[in-house]
Amino acid sequence: MGRRANRPLGVPVPDHGVPSLAGSADDGVLYGEATEPTSDPDGGSFFAYDVATGESTIVDDSPDHVGFRALAVDAEGRALFTKPSGRLTRYDHSTGASEQLEGALPGEFLRAATPAAPDGTVYGVTQSPDHFIAIRPDGAIDDLGAAPGYVTSLAMEPHGSTVYFVPGAHGDSAEDDTPLYALDTATGAQDVVVRLNPMTEDALGISADGTYNVVLDAANRRLFIGFNGAAPADDESFGEVVLVEVTLPPAAGDASAAMPPASSPSGVEALTCASWPATERGGDPSLATPDGLGSDQYWVTGPTADVDGDGRLDVLLVEWEASLPSRLLLNRAAAGNVIEVAVDETLGGGPGTVVTAYEPGGSGDPEQLVSRVEISPTQGYSGGVAAVARLGVGDRQGVDIVVTPPAAFEPIELPDVPANRRLRLPAGC
Repeated sequence: MGRRANRPLGVPVPDHGVPSLAGSADDGVLYGEATEPTSDPDGGSFFAYDVATGESTIVDDSPDHVGFRALAVDAEGRALFTKPSGRLTRYDHSTGASEQLEGALPGEFLRAATPAAPDGTVYGVTQSPDHFIAIRPDGAIDDLGAAPGYVTSLAMEPHGSTVYFVPGAHGDSAEDDTPLYALDTATGAQDVVVRLNPMTEDALGISADGTYNVVLDAANRRLFIGFNGAAPADDESFGEVVLVEVTLPPAAGDASAAMPPASSPSGVEALTCASWPATERGGDPSLATPDGLGSDQYWVTGPTADVDGDGRLDVLLVEWEASLPSRLLLNRAAAGNVIEVAVDETLGGGPGTVVTAYEPGGSGDPEQLVSRVEISPTQGYSGGVAAVARLGVGDRQGVDIVVTPPAAFEPIELPDVPANRRLRLPAGC
């Protein structure tokens, strides 16, 4: 990822605050709700801000516009805001037209929303009362059921089947031990993933009293939650800020679906991170005695790795005594062909994954087995190694590979993998 820079975009609506923003990256437009500070209840304008030109357009300043707490943007880049109470209005920036959706909200106004899911559905939550909703591409609004409290932030899995949230945003989450929930968008079922307050009190002496920001890093299976909090004995729910990182289990079935078929032209090539020329390989292995063997040294472990990237395993001899040298033995001997396979966090990260090589066309046939390795991050006494499967395939120029991650995932078959490649699943390097 390249370096990023921040730059000021100016004041979109002078003399107004902006409590909610949502963007359409494809159109280069930011939508916002701007409130006049002395208005009660909140009143102001819905605006569109052109990022390229820095110009703001007041789209609607009707007194029927309510809520001023959340906007949604659908798959076509159209913005949705609450007008009038209990209804949504959809604005199309490409045409300048607005229309009121036919379906009614189960609450007075929209309080939080997700980006559009792959099927075009936007998920949201209302306030007064607190209910989850699904805004379909055709404008229909489905009530997914009552939320267990006041919810102000939603984080959706990329496939759209799960939405994470923490109820009790304005200071009463800890009364129920601050539960992180997962909403099943197909059924409306709500399951507690973990209760966070006992952990923050134990580790930091601060209660996790409420959050207005829940963010998902789907690729690395991490959920970040920023909490307001205070000492448990205090009557206040604010005054301290706590950032909690929740490690989520692998998303079953998602990663392999994103991988191009290995039989397609982009398949194995798209997964290849490195390769070694076949002309550098082959011949009879040979061993030479390294300097230091037989001297008064104690090498307690000897983990292996391809340190110099030539496709051969090198050995690090780790000395027990700090005053004596450890030794790196670089492998310059002739060698057979190899294939290396790594998997990223979306497939479990590697440990426990079994990688098997078969003769071409022989996947799954024990009589066609060439090599089998289970990925492990350790090697011998106290030796840590890269979580990579390294399979020797002799003089074969290619094999069929079967990658079997832990139980949450289906095996992945890669036919006709050329030798002397390093692959990374599910999407290459």
